[in-house]
Amino acid sequence: MASALRSVHTRIAALTAVLTAVGPADAQQHGPAGERRPAAEARRPEHNPARPAAPAADATGRPDHNGAAARPTHDPQPTLPPLVAWQHVQAGNDTFVRHRRDDLPPPELPPRPSGAGRYVCAVVVCADFDGTVAQHLGLAAEDVLVLRVPGPFVTAESAALLERVVSRERVSLVLLLAHRRCESLRPPRDDERAPDAIDRRRETAVRDAERLGVPLRDALLRAQRELLLATSTPLQLATAEDRLRIVPGVVDDRTGAIDWRNRRSDELPLAPVK
Repeated sequence: MASALRSVHTRIAALTAVLTAVGPADAQQHGPAGERRPAAEARRPEHNPARPAAPAADATGRPDHNGAAARPTHDPQPTLPPLVAWQHVQAGNDTFVRHRRDDLPPPELPPRPSGAGRYVCAVVVCADFDGTVAQHLGLAAEDVLVLRVPGPFVTAESAALLERVVSRERVSLVLLLAHRRCESLRPPRDDERAPDAIDRRRETAVRDAERLGVPLRDALLRAQRELLLATSTPLQLATAEDRLRIVPGVVDDRTGAIDWRNRRSDELPLAPVK
């Protein structure tokens, strides 16, 4: 028994001497009884928690409340409802008329209506109207697409251009504007000139006015609106879906006020179902 204890004490003393000789760094590379550990195992730190993995990225890059990326969503382009666009230009014209009447400087432009595309509206106006269309509507010049034609008499080219801006630029309002001092609607004086294409279209409007019992300009504007819709399927479809409204009006050259000749349905938030 005493011999066994002396043997144990001898081994402990020998192991202590070895550890003292090699030092702490070398001791990490040796296992029990001086066995050498593999180098990779010796260098491995005692505590090395794995770095948290970054949440998987998604096409949008927007994480949700759990930290994961959200799935892509479809965000459609905003739209300007036709009634909102018309109310905007009505308010702009009222302000313009008030400043002109009171001999005030031109009014500051109101904020651009939300949802408008490149243009707030398109305007088909008589070519000999002397006023600035955008100012009369309370809009910046770049916010109005102006088509100047005699009368105004709608042409195939006018309809094609309106089709483009309704489709590409999301225009939701088209105005047809005549004016009271219109030379295009004045009949020729005796021996002034031979009747031309404008005179012939004016004569058609005169016959329509007599048949309907309405003023000449009212008949002309009504006919041009019907002509636009009759000759353009895209415009007809846009009005049927209430993505577009075509509103006529007559401008007073002196005051700048626009006398709107709209249908009652144009004042409703949604077009009536037919």
